[in-house]
Amino acid sequence: DNPPIGSGRHFGGYFSGADRQQADPKLLRHKWENAFTIDAASWGYSRKSNIGDYLSVRDMLHQVISTIAYGGNALINVGPTHDGRILPVFQERLLALGKWLEVNGAAVYGSRPWRAQNDTASHGVHEGVYYTASPATGSVFAFAMHWPADSVLRLVQPKPSAGTSAQLLGCAKPVTWSAGAGGTGIDVHIPSLTPPELPSQEGPWVFELRAVN
Repeated sequence: DNPPIGSGRHFGGYFSGADRQQADPKLLRHKWENAFTIDAASWGYSRKSNIGDYLSVRDMLHQVISTIAYGGNALINVGPTHDGRILPVFQERLLALGKWLEVNGAAVYGSRPWRAQNDTASHGVHEGVYYTASPATGSVFAFAMHWPADSVLRLVQPKPSAGTSAQLLGCAKPVTWSAGAGGTGIDVHIPSLTPPELPSQEGPWVFELRAVN
Protein backbone atom coordinates (compact mmCIF):
# COMPACT_ATOMS: atom_id res chain seq x y z
CA ASP A 1 0.00 0.00 0.00
CA ASN A 2 1.04 3.59 -0.55
CA PRO A 3 2.06 5.44 2.59
CA PRO A 4 -0.45 8.01 3.92
CA ILE A 5 -0.03 11.32 2.12
CA GLY A 6 0.82 13.27 5.27
CA SER A 7 3.20 10.67 6.69
CA GLY A 8 6.36 12.12 5.12
CA ARG A 9 7.05 8.78 3.38
CA HIS A 10 6.98 8.66 -0.40
CA PHE A 11 7.97 6.77 -3.54
CA GLY A 12 10.69 8.50 -5.55
CA GLY A 13 10.19 12.25 -5.72
CA TYR A 14 6.41 12.14 -5.28
CA PHE A 15 4.41 11.90 -2.08
CA SER A 16 1.57 9.47 -2.69
CA GLY A 17 -1.39 8.14 -0.79
CA ALA A 18 -4.59 6.13 -0.86
CA ASP A 19 -7.08 6.15 -3.74
CA ARG A 20 -8.69 9.61 -4.16
CA GLN A 21 -6.50 11.08 -1.42
CA GLN A 22 -7.09 14.80 -1.03
CA ALA A 23 -4.49 17.42 -0.27
CA ASP A 24 -3.91 19.66 2.68
CA PRO A 25 -1.63 22.70 3.15
CA LYS A 26 1.35 20.63 4.36
CA LEU A 27 1.79 19.24 0.86
CA LEU A 28 2.25 22.58 -0.85
CA ARG A 29 6.05 22.35 -0.66
CA HIS A 30 6.16 18.78 -2.01
CA LYS A 31 5.56 17.03 -5.30
CA TRP A 32 2.56 14.78 -4.70
CA GLU A 33 0.04 12.76 -6.62
CA ASN A 34 -3.63 11.88 -6.34
CA ALA A 35 -4.17 8.54 -8.07
CA PHE A 36 -7.81 7.65 -8.61
CA THR A 37 -9.87 5.25 -10.67
CA ILE A 38 -12.84 6.04 -12.92
CA ASP A 39 -14.36 2.77 -11.71
CA ALA A 40 -14.53 3.69 -8.04
CA ALA A 41 -14.86 0.03 -7.06
CA SER A 42 -11.86 -1.41 -8.90
CA TRP A 43 -8.40 -0.58 -10.27
CA GLY A 44 -8.80 -3.22 -12.98
CA TYR A 45 -11.58 -4.27 -15.32
CA SER A 46 -14.52 -5.70 -13.42
CA ARG A 47 -17.50 -7.43 -15.00
CA LYS A 48 -19.40 -6.84 -11.76
CA SER A 49 -19.31 -3.05 -11.98
CA ASN A 50 -22.60 -1.20 -12.44
CA ILE A 51 -23.09 2.27 -13.92
CA GLY A 52 -23.23 3.75 -10.42
CA ASP A 53 -19.69 2.54 -9.72
CA TYR A 54 -18.17 4.85 -12.34
CA LEU A 55 -17.23 8.42 -11.50
CA SER A 56 -19.26 11.00 -13.40
CA VAL A 57 -17.43 13.63 -15.44
CA ARG A 58 -18.17 16.17 -12.70
CA ASP A 59 -16.72 13.83 -10.07
CA MET A 60 -13.57 13.42 -12.16
CA LEU A 61 -13.20 17.17 -12.61
CA HIS A 62 -13.67 17.78 -8.90
CA GLN A 63 -10.86 15.33 -8.23
CA VAL A 64 -8.57 16.96 -10.80
CA ILE A 65 -9.28 20.56 -9.77
CA SER A 66 -9.00 20.05 -6.02
CA THR A 67 -5.67 18.28 -6.68
CA ILE A 68 -4.03 20.85 -8.94
CA ALA A 69 -5.11 23.70 -6.65
CA TYR A 70 -2.65 22.22 -4.12
CA GLY A 71 0.07 21.64 -6.71
CA GLY A 72 -0.62 17.94 -7.12
CA ASN A 73 -0.55 15.64 -10.14
CA ALA A 74 -3.76 13.80 -11.03
CA LEU A 75 -3.27 10.21 -12.19
CA ILE A 76 -6.47 8.77 -13.69
CA ASN A 77 -6.75 5.00 -13.99
CA VAL A 78 -8.91 2.94 -16.34
CA GLY A 79 -9.12 -0.84 -16.32
CA PRO A 80 -8.76 -2.44 -19.77
CA THR A 81 -10.34 -5.79 -20.60
CA HIS A 82 -8.22 -8.96 -20.83
CA ASP A 83 -7.67 -8.30 -24.55
CA GLY A 84 -6.67 -4.66 -24.07
CA ARG A 85 -9.93 -2.91 -24.97
CA ILE A 86 -11.00 0.29 -23.22
CA LEU A 87 -14.73 0.18 -22.50
CA PRO A 88 -16.94 2.91 -24.01
CA VAL A 89 -17.82 4.26 -20.55
CA PHE A 90 -14.12 4.99 -19.92
CA GLN A 91 -13.72 6.48 -23.40
CA GLU A 92 -16.72 8.76 -22.83
CA ARG A 93 -15.35 10.04 -19.51
CA LEU A 94 -11.88 10.74 -20.91
CA LEU A 95 -13.22 12.42 -24.06
CA ALA A 96 -15.44 14.67 -21.91
CA LEU A 97 -12.43 15.56 -19.76
CA GLY A 98 -10.49 16.44 -22.90
CA LYS A 99 -13.33 18.62 -24.19
CA TRP A 100 -13.42 20.52 -20.87
CA LEU A 101 -9.65 20.98 -21.00
CA GLU A 102 -9.86 22.42 -24.53
CA VAL A 103 -11.75 25.35 -23.01
CA ASN A 104 -10.12 25.57 -19.60
CA GLY A 105 -6.62 24.20 -20.14
CA ALA A 106 -4.99 27.58 -19.50
CA ALA A 107 -6.03 27.25 -15.86
CA VAL A 108 -4.52 23.76 -15.60
CA TYR A 109 -1.43 23.30 -17.78
CA GLY A 110 1.61 25.12 -16.45
CA SER A 111 -0.36 26.43 -13.48
CA ARG A 112 0.94 26.75 -9.94
CA PRO A 113 -0.83 26.91 -6.58
CA TRP A 114 -1.95 30.43 -5.73
CA ARG A 115 -1.46 31.95 -2.26
CA ALA A 116 -4.98 30.66 -1.41
CA GLN A 117 -6.08 27.22 -2.60
CA ASN A 118 -9.81 27.62 -2.12
CA ASP A 119 -12.46 30.11 -1.11
CA THR A 120 -14.52 27.99 1.24
CA ALA A 121 -14.46 27.71 5.01
CA SER A 122 -14.57 23.91 4.77
CA HIS A 123 -12.47 22.04 2.20
CA GLY A 124 -14.61 19.69 0.18
CA VAL A 125 -14.19 18.11 -3.25
CA HIS A 126 -17.65 19.21 -4.39
CA GLU A 127 -17.83 22.60 -2.68
CA GLY A 128 -17.02 26.22 -3.32
CA VAL A 129 -14.22 27.65 -5.42
CA TYR A 130 -10.64 26.50 -6.03
CA TYR A 131 -7.74 28.58 -7.34
CA THR A 132 -4.67 28.19 -9.52
CA ALA A 133 -2.27 30.81 -10.89
CA SER A 134 -0.32 31.23 -14.12
CA PRO A 135 3.32 32.29 -13.69
CA ALA A 136 3.44 33.15 -17.40
CA THR A 137 0.58 35.68 -17.43
CA GLY A 138 0.09 36.54 -13.76
CA SER A 139 -3.57 35.53 -14.01
CA VAL A 140 -5.43 33.85 -11.18
CA PHE A 141 -8.06 31.26 -12.11
CA ALA A 142 -11.16 30.66 -10.00
CA PHE A 143 -12.85 27.28 -10.55
CA ALA A 144 -16.52 27.58 -9.57
CA MET A 145 -17.85 24.14 -8.69
CA HIS A 146 -21.45 25.34 -8.79
CA TRP A 147 -23.16 28.10 -10.76
CA PRO A 148 -24.16 30.84 -8.30
CA ALA A 149 -27.93 31.07 -7.91
CA ASP A 150 -28.02 34.84 -8.53
CA SER A 151 -25.25 34.75 -11.18
CA VAL A 152 -22.90 36.62 -8.85
CA LEU A 153 -19.75 34.72 -7.88
CA ARG A 154 -18.61 36.10 -4.53
CA LEU A 155 -14.89 35.62 -3.95
CA VAL A 156 -13.32 36.49 -0.62
CA GLN A 157 -9.63 35.81 -1.34
CA PRO A 158 -8.76 38.00 -4.38
CA LYS A 159 -7.80 41.60 -3.67
CA PRO A 160 -8.66 43.85 -6.63
CA SER A 161 -6.61 46.67 -8.07
CA ALA A 162 -7.34 49.51 -10.48
CA GLY A 163 -6.50 47.22 -13.41
CA THR A 164 -8.53 44.16 -12.33
CA SER A 165 -10.60 42.38 -14.98
CA ALA A 166 -12.52 39.12 -15.12
CA GLN A 167 -13.39 36.70 -17.91
CA LEU A 168 -15.35 33.46 -18.07
CA LEU A 169 -13.18 31.07 -20.10
CA GLY A 170 -14.92 29.91 -23.25
CA CYS A 171 -17.49 32.72 -23.17
CA ALA A 172 -17.41 35.71 -25.52
CA LYS A 173 -19.69 37.93 -23.43
CA PRO A 174 -17.95 40.39 -21.10
CA VAL A 175 -17.95 39.79 -17.35
CA THR A 176 -17.99 42.65 -14.87
CA TRP A 177 -16.95 42.82 -11.23
CA SER A 178 -17.41 44.98 -8.17
CA ALA A 179 -15.82 45.18 -4.74
CA GLY A 180 -17.12 42.62 -2.28
CA ALA A 181 -19.22 43.43 0.76
CA GLY A 182 -17.27 45.49 3.26
CA GLY A 183 -14.50 45.98 0.72
CA THR A 184 -13.40 42.33 1.04
CA GLY A 185 -12.76 40.36 -2.13
CA ILE A 186 -14.60 40.81 -5.39
CA ASP A 187 -18.04 39.95 -6.76
CA VAL A 188 -17.98 38.63 -10.33
CA HIS A 189 -21.20 39.49 -12.18
CA ILE A 190 -22.02 36.89 -14.82
CA PRO A 191 -24.11 38.11 -17.77
CA SER A 192 -27.31 36.44 -18.87
CA LEU A 193 -26.29 33.50 -21.06
CA THR A 194 -28.23 31.17 -23.31
CA PRO A 195 -27.29 27.46 -23.21
CA PRO A 196 -25.19 27.67 -26.42
CA GLU A 197 -23.25 30.60 -24.94
CA LEU A 198 -22.22 28.60 -21.88
CA PRO A 199 -18.76 27.00 -22.10
CA SER A 200 -20.17 24.03 -20.18
CA GLN A 201 -23.68 22.97 -19.24
CA GLU A 202 -22.64 21.24 -16.03
CA GLY A 203 -19.40 22.95 -15.05
CA PRO A 204 -17.14 23.48 -13.30
CA TRP A 205 -16.75 26.98 -14.75
CA VAL A 206 -13.43 28.83 -14.74
CA PHE A 207 -12.98 32.58 -14.35
CA GLU A 208 -9.71 34.26 -15.25
CA LEU A 209 -8.88 37.16 -12.91
CA ARG A 210 -6.21 39.64 -13.97
CA ALA A 211 -4.38 42.14 -11.77
CA VAL A 212 -5.55 40.72 -8.46
CA ASN A 213 -3.44 40.17 -5.36
